[in-house]
Amino acid sequence: MNLYDAYSFLMANPKCLSMVGLFLDLIGITVLFFFQVDRNHHLKPDGSINLVTEQNEPAESRKWKQYRRLTVFGFLLLITGFALQFLATFFQ
Repeated sequence: MNLYDAYSFLMANPKCLSMVGLFLDLIGITVLFFFQVDRNHHLKPDGSINLVTEQNEPAESRKWKQYRRLTVFGFLLLITGFALQFLATFFQ
């Protein structure tokens, strides 16, 4: 099955298109639940840790960048899922 066949199948079956959108929404919200940057207050962009002294940890900085990328990825999945559901309503 090539890309054109998949596109034709989804456009001919709006329920499948809506289900794909819902699936992407579920994955996106799960990614955001576990990896949202604002939820993890101990992570900071520069990797600093506020214990007794201020110090920069490269590992914490990398972790913040990874969480930030996953947050953006989660939002992109949500937006794509909602767009697919929106499109499915027009093809019914």
